[in-house]
Amino acid sequence: MYDSKFFGGEVGPTGKLPDGRLTSKDRGEVQIRIGRVENSVLMDFGTNLSWLACPPSQARELAAMLSEWADRVDEWNAEPPKQ
Repeated sequence: MYDSKFFGGEVGPTGKLPDGRLTSKDRGEVQIRIGRVENSVLMDFGTNLSWLACPPSQARELAAMLSEWADRVDEWNAEPPKQ
């Protein structure tokens, strides 16, 4: 089972550099999707990444979303099997 919530827009690179180019290897903004697969929290970047940077406010938002999904997965895992 794959349930998800978009962090915003389509998943993957947007081609935008909203905070400028942080390093020479900066490929720009990436929209992500957070959800679950089986008993795990999934972060779908839509592309291969070697690093991720964001302003503190976005880092807090991402952390809150990950925590929310971790709680949901725990709840689903604690539910008795349907018969």
